[in-house]
Amino acid sequence: NAMMKNSKRATDDQMADMITLTLMTYRALNEADPTECARDIQGKDLEDPALIPEDLVKQETELMAEIFAAPREPGPAVASEREITVWVASFQKAKPDLAPGFEWLTVEEPRKEEAQSLCQAMIGLHEGLRLKPKDWRAKLYRGMIQKNLRTGAPV
Repeated sequence: NAMMKNSKRATDDQMADMITLTLMTYRALNEADPTECARDIQGKDLEDPALIPEDLVKQETELMAEIFAAPREPGPAVASEREITVWVASFQKAKPDLAPGFEWLTVEEPRKEEAQSLCQAMIGLHEGLRLKPKDWRAKLYRGMIQKNLRTGAPV
């Protein structure tokens, strides 16, 4: 989406807001319909976009406008592929109960239980990101987003 494409320009505070909005969206979708949550994680269009609460849609729209209004200059730091891989691996090692959920990332149409496992894993990942210092979490999330834009790997 447009916000992801412009994430390289986002400030650390804007990236923190982006992580929080993504986390809140995944939670809302997982509660309403885990298969819709999985679709969102996989970058697919939702079958029922109304499942995302209006206040989250409004906050995302406001954040996008803020990011678009930022000067078009070289942005802040972006994590390398290696930094992302190391952090995700250490996260999965620290949270072995969530690790199976990541196996469902590439399943085209996960069943409800599989989708719920995937959503819980990604919720946990975003909660883990929020525990990191703001500059590091912003750098890491920028890198994850840029990797997604290059490869289609979910964020």
